[in-house]
Amino acid sequence: MNISRLLAIFLAAWALACQQTSTQDFLNTEIGAIDSSPPAPLVPTNGAATASLNVQLFWTARAGISQYMVEVSRTNDFTAPIAGSPFTASGTTLTVTVPDAVTHWWRVKTLIMKGEAITGRFEAMNDSVYVYCAHSTSCADTGKVGNKSYPFETLRTAISTAKVSGKSVKVASRGGGEVAYAESITLADGISMFGGYDSTFAEDQRSAATNITLVSSGAIPVTAALISRATTFEGFKIQGLLGFALYIDQSDSNLTIRGNTILAGDVTNANTQAVYCNKSSARLIRNIITGGQVTNPASSGQGLGINLQECSGIIDGNTITGGISQGASSTGMLVATESNPIVTNNVISGGNPLGAGNTIGVNLITGSDGVFVNNTIMGGISASGQSHAIIVNGNNLATPVAPVIENNILFTRGGVSNRYCINETGSAGYSNPASVRNNLFLNCPTALYRNVDGGTTLLTTIAAVNDYAQSLCAACTNNVSGNVTISGGQNPFVDISSQNYRLQNNGSPMTAQEWLNIAYGGLDASGTAKGSVTTDRDVVTRTLVGGGALNAGAAGYSMGAYEF
Repeated sequence: MNISRLLAIFLAAWALACQQTSTQDFLNTEIGAIDSSPPAPLVPTNGAATASLNVQLFWTARAGISQYMVEVSRTNDFTAPIAGSPFTASGTTLTVTVPDAVTHWWRVKTLIMKGEAITGRFEAMNDSVYVYCAHSTSCADTGKVGNKSYPFETLRTAISTAKVSGKSVKVASRGGGEVAYAESITLADGISMFGGYDSTFAEDQRSAATNITLVSSGAIPVTAALISRATTFEGFKIQGLLGFALYIDQSDSNLTIRGNTILAGDVTNANTQAVYCNKSSARLIRNIITGGQVTNPASSGQGLGINLQECSGIIDGNTITGGISQGASSTGMLVATESNPIVTNNVISGGNPLGAGNTIGVNLITGSDGVFVNNTIMGGISASGQSHAIIVNGNNLATPVAPVIENNILFTRGGVSNRYCINETGSAGYSNPASVRNNLFLNCPTALYRNVDGGTTLLTTIAAVNDYAQSLCAACTNNVSGNVTISGGQNPFVDISSQNYRLQNNGSPMTAQEWLNIAYGGLDASGTAKGSVTTDRDVVTRTLVGGGALNAGAAGYSMGAYEF
């Protein structure tokens, strides 16, 4: 720049300082065409939801401006800037990463800008869609985008939105769980749902026990149908009002139902069932599942915890309780129509019928098999019916019922009629388990085992049970039945009255040998085709330590759902 040009600029600047010219005239005349008006935010449009936490910002160009200053904040007064704000941009676009799925404000400035900066607002989204409806309001989605600042208020809108974007759905409790999301929902294939949040959606505050996220309706509250991609439903309380609570249909092992409380509703005459599974191999993991009540004293409706029809998934770590029937059975788990589940680490109890109905922990019928390893299974208390831990009910019109029953604790809790730990019924030759090994038979005064092949022979001693069990598993490697009992009816639980079925040596009349048989005497299932049961229902590692001189050569795993 020559001396005359510098002199001209100096004189123009002097005129500006003396208020004899305007800033804009100075800039345009002496330096070149420069627009000092505030840049206007263009994208995201005001109030729009973003696709992710990586947000691309666009604004209007201003003539003669080569650098812009961009501010992004979580408050509209810009007192809570995100990391790195303010940013410097040499063009009219900038990509920023915001920290959370909440409302953000942004504005663009220049060094010679006149007037106030124009503020824009966008709703940041992450990989989840959020749902929260305050307990005192009726739920509606008008004006909601599904982030933490403006969560949807209905589950169905959240699910339909998540289906488009492939996001998961996170749901906050309505007032501690006293108020329900009163909807019937169908899970979307590949879209997971997580409850247990409070209204802040803070991950470190998530608790399904504290922030009870209740879903309830007069129809079936939750349906999972045709699921073939990874889908998890976790942390909810499902309350059926008309019998059913959760219906699973034609879904494979990609469906996981985990950490929920699932309660069937009460009905007048029909079956009440917390979980109904049809033609599926879904995984049920660490849920509390309880049947409802049949209220009509003359009804033949059953009270079922789980009803499996052609279902063969993994059922692990659950607490499963049958409902309250009248004249029909109250069953923890009905395994029917050629179902073949893998059942481990569960506490399974028959319900408590009010009338002459039987109470059954597990009832296997119509050609069903299954693997039952390391469970605590019991019949409940019946007013005037029978109590059974397990019924194996085959008939000559169907495929034989042949379950694997190993490492379980089997017992009954009461009833004025017959009480069996295992009851074979149906047709001889069609009701034989594949194996009965390393189980504890406890408190079954009528018979430890009822053998239909022996003309309904009652096996009342553990020696007789083991002789028969050895004949069932003649082809088993190391064919030692290993079933045990406890003298005098002593139980090995911490507190059976409060349903604490963790193991404890309660002393006399339990002998040291009896305790070691329970604590260390279970079959090491990890090395078999039945899969690995290396932890108990509390995810405590099961020991592989023998019981010393009194139990030399023990395989290792404790019996029942809990490690000692």
